[in-house]
Amino acid sequence: MFTELCRAHKLNWRQRWLLWRLARIEQLSHPARLFLEPEWYAAAGLPRELRHNAAQLNAIRARLFADAKEIISALDNRRTGKRGPAIPQARRCPP
Repeated sequence: MFTELCRAHKLNWRQRWLLWRLARIEQLSHPARLFLEPEWYAAAGLPRELRHNAAQLNAIRARLFADAKEIISALDNRRTGKRGPAIPQARRCPP
């Protein structure tokens, strides 16, 4: 699934390799979680081995989660222990 998601999002091989490394270092049993959970990209929570790649990971996160900026901010704060805005509630579609 990870490979298919990388293709669907048109990630190049360097971006794919960086995400794969993040998944391995974080010991994610399903690397595809990186496409669902933007909190893995928070600079303050990155593993030491990948901190020098924070800018590239942030760019990937912005690309993958372009429509979820408020949620990403709240999740970053939750992961790093900072107080910030609450995670916005999902909007209901009219029937």
